[in-house]
Amino acid sequence: MIFGHLRIEFGILASCGPTIAALVTNRLAYGHYRAFRFGGDWRRLFGAGALGLLMVLASEIIFPAIATVDVDKLRWGVFVSASAYNYSTLLGGPLFEEPGWRGFALPRLESWCGPVPASLLLGTLWATWHLPFFFYPGWSECPIGIYFLISIGLSTLITLAANLARFAVIVPILMHAAHNSSGKFFAGLFSEASPGSGGLLPALAKVLPLSGDISLSFFSLIAIGSCGAAIFVVLLSKGRLAFPTSYNPEAEPRELCAAKPAHDSC
Repeated sequence: MIFGHLRIEFGILASCGPTIAALVTNRLAYGHYRAFRFGGDWRRLFGAGALGLLMVLASEIIFPAIATVDVDKLRWGVFVSASAYNYSTLLGGPLFEEPGWRGFALPRLESWCGPVPASLLLGTLWATWHLPFFFYPGWSECPIGIYFLISIGLSTLITLAANLARFAVIVPILMHAAHNSSGKFFAGLFSEASPGSGGLLPALAKVLPLSGDISLSFFSLIAIGSCGAAIFVVLLSKGRLAFPTSYNPEAEPRELCAAKPAHDSC
């Protein structure tokens, strides 16, 4: 895409990578393509989805907004405005990435190393996978280091919601979609006031490592909100992030099962 100077919309095809990898890996390991599931118990989905959306909006959108602009100058109706959503909301990553990231990889990583290490590892891999997009002019003005912090914080929040949903990928898709819409949300929120014109920023600057550059400070606030929320849910859940310890993400490969006694459940 980069060498061919293709339009950024071709990134939709690239976003299929994690899901294709999950399907191929599952087929090679277990002999079928049931690598993830979309739905489940509707009460779990509704509760986990509502909590997940609230965490993303509060930490990545609302906190930076009220930190840089007075609350009464923000245009809150943007959250229910159709103009805040476009093709990238779902097609620019969530719909085709999350079956691989949180549907397939997350439960296996958690079973292997635990919820918090799995969230940090997957968040780092997730951010690294996006690095080629930084070669596209205008894709993001966020410094790479801050981008990694935002991704790792968001990864931890998605882990909590995904665990509550028992890995039904519709919940991570919704959270990823809200994250993808942040630019549109900010454009609507700041339509009547510019970042830095008020809010909590002067007070926050005394206690947080913020830059004098308002754009850099704004990305830093998103990272602080994302990572702060992540630390909060880790402490609140005592590091478990609602991971069901008895959860078995998949049966073992047929080769291993064949070597076990007939009565063993493979």
